[in-house]
Amino acid sequence: MESQAQATAVVGGGTPPYAYLWTGPGSFPQTGQTAVGLLDGETYVLKVTDSSSCILADTFKHEGLPFSLAEYELAFLLYPNPVTQNLTITSSSNSSIDIQIFNLEGKLLTEHSFEKNLVSDCTNFPNGTYYIRFLEEKKLGFRRFVVRH
Repeated sequence: MESQAQATAVVGGGTPPYAYLWTGPGSFPQTGQTAVGLLDGETYVLKVTDSSSCILADTFKHEGLPFSLAEYELAFLLYPNPVTQNLTITSSSNSSIDIQIFNLEGKLLTEHSFEKNLVSDCTNFPNGTYYIRFLEEKKLGFRRFVVRH
């Protein structure tokens, strides 16, 4: 029996329209906002490209739970943006938040965990656009920031 599991990408930011590329085992690659036929315990990659050729890529493991790759409004501040040295992130959440910072090619540059406040040193990042992936409990979100020295 073929898997009925699916994942839907909900993208915010960038310049629509978006192109989607899902890769993984089974009936992949797939294009489109929704990937179908996901297998429990398998790892998948979603690459989203906007009309300005900006790319965001993310990897996730399907664990049999409903899952949506979505940008959500986590109660936090990210400043300054653009950043020249230190990027400050403050949150009103009482939960631990894990973050990962990626360049536009999807390369992981650094990762941190914090609860209320975090200062991340960006002095070694070249000028450009970066993405932060936030994970709080089972909520996943992304924010974009710019480094300009």
